[in-house]
Amino acid sequence: MELPTVSILIPARNEAANLPHLFSQILGLQYPQLEVIVLNDQSEDETEAILQQYTQAHAEIHYINGQPLPQGWLGKNWASHQLGERATGDYFLYLDADIHR
Repeated sequence: MELPTVSILIPARNEAANLPHLFSQILGLQYPQLEVIVLNDQSEDETEAILQQYTQAHAEIHYINGQPLPQGWLGKNWASHQLGERATGDYFLYLDADIHR
């Protein structure tokens, strides 16, 4: 029996300080069918540089740059919508980047 794919979806805006810890936790998971997609939500810190570093080193981590917020949408809802459109998993798990240890 093949395990279902789980898409871990993370909206991130100015999360450079939090992403390394979050990625270390995710990369420590012992589940083989993971895809991790992070949406860089127009960050003004080093978030994109960190995302580039991790996506180059880990094939299961991907990132996209978020599109501008359309009228009538709230920020996190729009980011989550974009992530959901990109995900390919059987199950979606949304995480905040700023979860703490």
